Amino acid sequence: MMNKPNHEWLAGLFQEGIYIVPGENKVSAGVSDSPEPDEKDTDSVEPQTVSEQSPLTMPDFRGGNKKHILILTDSIPDSTEEALLTNIMGATGLTWDDIALINWYDQPRPDLLSKLESHVVISFGLEHDPWCDTDPYQVHHANGVTHLRSDALRSLNSQIDQKRKLWSALKEMFGV
Repeated sequence: MMNKPNHEWLAGLFQEGIYIVPGENKVSAGVSDSPEPDEKDTDSVEPQTVSEQSPLTMPDFRGGNKKHILILTDSIPDSTEEALLTNIMGATGLTWDDIALINWYDQPRPDLLSKLESHVVISFGLEHDPWCDTDPYQVHHANGVTHLRSDALRSLNSQIDQKRKLWSALKEMFGV
């Protein structure tokens, strides 16, 4: 009678469950009996490319993104800031269905433009536009995307001069 090996110690090595399947070939894939190649032999090894990339997940956002307008904020807007943003959108003829609102600091993803197919980016409270170096309240066009950077929504509520600059830039951006 043959003793069965005790493999319980393996559970301490891995955080995921490990199962031993009776009758399976226990030889690890990729292990060969041939000796390691010399350094001079490694030149003949051809690099391999991955043929299929795994798709990136769609970012979480608020709004319908129907007009592919990305609005980035430096924080989640409170009710006062949200009311201001709603008024700004209304003045430019936009609704929540038209935009995708994302808190950049929760999701700093360089793929947002491509995933959301954004043609317009308006950022509130970000020190710099992640895709385009632009000054605040200056409309800038780069790579088929129109960019505008503004002060944070919370500061716009109390700064009339900043609101005027933003409105001037929005009129230029949307032809209002």
